[in-house]
Amino acid sequence: MKKKCTIAIDLGGTKIYFALIAENGDIYYETKHKTGASGGNDLLKQLLEGTKLLLEEAEKLNFDVKAIGIGSPGRVDSKNGIVVDCTPNLKNWQGINIKQAFSNEFNTPVFIDNDANVAAYGEYVLNKENKKTIVVLTLGTGLGSGIIHNEKLFRGSGLGPEIGHMIIEAKGRDCSCGQRGCFEMYVSGTALEHQAKKRLDEYPDSLLNKIRHITSHDIFDLAEQNDIFCALLIDEMAEYLAYGLISLINIFDPDLILLAGGISKRSSLYLNKVTNMVDKKINYTSFDKKIIQIAESNEKSGLIGAGLIAFLGYERGEI
Repeated sequence: MKKKCTIAIDLGGTKIYFALIAENGDIYYETKHKTGASGGNDLLKQLLEGTKLLLEEAEKLNFDVKAIGIGSPGRVDSKNGIVVDCTPNLKNWQGINIKQAFSNEFNTPVFIDNDANVAAYGEYVLNKENKKTIVVLTLGTGLGSGIIHNEKLFRGSGLGPEIGHMIIEAKGRDCSCGQRGCFEMYVSGTALEHQAKKRLDEYPDSLLNKIRHITSHDIFDLAEQNDIFCALLIDEMAEYLAYGLISLINIFDPDLILLAGGISKRSSLYLNKVTNMVDKKINYTSFDKKIIQIAESNEKSGLIGAGLIAFLGYERGEI
C-alpha cells in the first residue's frame, strides 16, 4: 500500500526547496535548486519541472501524492493562486497565476499561499501545544508574518496578514512597498543595514567602518564584540519590536507569539529587552511575557508548512 504524501515547494529569492511531506510534517524526500534569475514565466517553468521530477521520485518510492502546496514570496491571493504583488527579490513574479499553470500541467490539486503564512503554519504544527491563537513573525531580510486562530491561517479577505507593513511611524522611513513608517523598516535585516550605512559617519570608531559591504550579520557580530554603534542599532530595533508587539497583543490577545527567521537566532542580544519593555509598557494588568518566545523549529518550517496546507486543502477543501 502506498504512503500518502504531498509535494511541498518553498520558493525563495535564492533557493527553491522541493520535498515530499508526510501528514505529520515529516520530510520523506527533499531537494533544492538555485532560483532562476530571470523570474517570471522562466521561474514558473522551473517550478513545474521540479514538480515533475518529484512526482517521478514519489513513484519510485511508492508514495501517493495527494496534493501540491507552494509557499511564494509576495502578497498572494490564496483562493485563486495568483501573486498579486511581489518583492524585488523575484523578477517579473507579480501577476503570475501559479494555480492555473499547475492545474494545466497536473491532475493533482494545488494550494498556494504567501511564504510567511506557510512558514507560520509549519511553526504552529511544530510548536502549537494546544494554543488557540498564535502570531508568528519571521524576522529576516524583511518581516514576514502569519496568524493561526482555531487551527486555521487567518488571511482576512484573502491577502492578509501583512504585519510587516503595519505603519508604526506616520512620517517614518520609506518602505519598498510605497508606504512610509512600515514595521518592516524598523525590525528587519534591511532596516539594520540601512541605518548602519546612513549613520556610520557619526561613529568613526565603529568597526563597521572596516567592512565594505555591511550586512545585518556583521552588525550582530560586532554588537557581541561591544561595538557601541552596532549595539545601539540593535537596541533601537528592540524598542520598535517591543512597541509593535504591544500593538499585536492588544489586537489579537494571542496565546503565543513566535519570533522566527535569521534575526531570531541572535535573540540573546535583544530578547530580554523586548520582553521586559513589553511587560513594562503594555496596559494588560495580568500580562505574561512568557508568551513571547523564539521559534524552536529549523529552517524547514516553510517547506513543512507548504506540505501541510496541501494536506488541509486536499482533506478539508480549504487552507
